[in-house]
Amino acid sequence: MLVIDDDRDVADALVELLSWAGYQTTVAHSGAMALRLVAWDGGLTVFDIAAEPLAELAAAGAKVAGSVAELAA
Repeated sequence: MLVIDDDRDVADALVELLSWAGYQTTVAHSGAMALRLVAWDGGLTVFDIAAEPLAELAAAGAKVAGSVAELAA
């Protein structure tokens, strides 16, 4: 599972939680890194979880999530 978040603390906490739940995780701290990882390994599972209340940041995350989903398809 690919975790994408530019906030390293948030990403690391989510990776720890998912790993504890038995998921294999990969982390990307930028949209560009996420796109490179998906292009390299199209078998990653993609979920879009928007927890950021700021519309501008959520829109940027949605754009990356859309690009990742297109590459993974």
